[in-house]
Amino acid sequence: MNGNAYEKGLMIAVIPFTSKVLEPCQNSIAYQPPNPWTMAILGLLAEIYSMPNLKMNLKFDIECFYDRRWQALDKA
Repeated sequence: MNGNAYEKGLMIAVIPFTSKVLEPCQNSIAYQPPNPWTMAILGLLAEIYSMPNLKMNLKFDIECFYDRRWQALDKA
């Protein structure tokens, strides 16, 4: 994973942006899971969530996204 956004402290913008991009996927015939592209992004969010020094507010954003839209984090 390229850590440029993480290293530069830009994750505060990346996580909400990703959530907004994925919102329409839940109602899409083509892009809802198990679509490989959508699953890859969900897997990346789960990977970001497991990063050891991730700020709590970003973890909370990811948890809320999964709670509202998708499966539990441990199933991604």
